[in-house]
Amino acid sequence: HWLICKIKHVAGLKSGDFISSNNIESEGSYPVYGGNGLRGFTQNYNKEGDYILIGRQGALCGNINYATKSFWATEHAIVVKPIIELDVFYFGELLRAMNLNQYSESAAQPGISIGKISNLRIPKVPYSEQIEISQRIRYQVDIYRELLLDIDNQIQKLKSYRQSIISEAVIGKVDLRDWKVPKAN
Repeated sequence: HWLICKIKHVAGLKSGDFISSNNIESEGSYPVYGGNGLRGFTQNYNKEGDYILIGRQGALCGNINYATKSFWATEHAIVVKPIIELDVFYFGELLRAMNLNQYSESAAQPGISIGKISNLRIPKVPYSEQIEISQRIRYQVDIYRELLLDIDNQIQKLKSYRQSIISEAVIGKVDLRDWKVPKAN
């Protein structure tokens, strides 16, 4: 029962605005987002609300980020503004799944054309189903994050164990003179 439509029929796409690097600080009132995410902070904002940002230039063009509240979107980001009722997270993840980088035009620096992205076809999903899909994606992302955190903790423990073994071997607490590498089966 889903219809097919072009992105431009559900959302407007527009590049952000130029901001001088002199106006981007490590701290400030409002975050500054470029094509690859957070670049720093500034004292002004040019967007307010919940938006999807698509990286517009560079090797990572086509990547998806989210921005909320008041922020500055640079000219290196395509700002996606829904023109119909859309769940922002659902729509952002739909765009991520489309691997927009494949539509970049190679030149000295790869870039994505707003016109090309606007004309891509997508499923037009009822809002209630967008919410359901969004909730399922969030659930899976939460599981994924927990697994990554667990793996990172295990890696840190292994590094700590390795360091303690090295330290004990160096000071002579562990005798490794007769140790041999076990044969693989």
